[in-house]
Amino acid sequence: MFLAAVLRAGTEQAPVKVRNMSPNGAMIETSVTPVTGSQVELIRGALIARGSVIWTSANKCGVRFSSEVSVKDWLAAPDKSQQQRVDDIVALVKAGGLIPVGTNALTQKSAFHPMRISKAGSLSSSSVCFA
Repeated sequence: MFLAAVLRAGTEQAPVKVRNMSPNGAMIETSVTPVTGSQVELIRGALIARGSVIWTSANKCGVRFSSEVSVKDWLAAPDKSQQQRVDDIVALVKAGGLIPVGTNALTQKSAFHPMRISKAGSLSSSSVCFA
């Protein structure tokens, strides 16, 4: 098993590799090993598992989670829906289109900003358009 994640201990955090995971804990490979007994958070996308470090050795440590996690959720690919939204906005800007600034939660229709960005990066006004 290999999952990229972030291990946070207090205000410090470091990228880690999750080498083994169960609903109750994980074996982590890291270049910065936290002290045994440290309270930590293991983070992958929107997932967060809180727990404590129960052992360390060289560049690895064991974390016991404070509550069970779904290993299936952790193995799933991270949610990339927000990245797709950013990619869509960049494509619109490059094409000289209107820039979306939000979505109406009731109608799920996008609202568009009344500015266009030229290829030189300058802004020009246009009328407000709501889809």
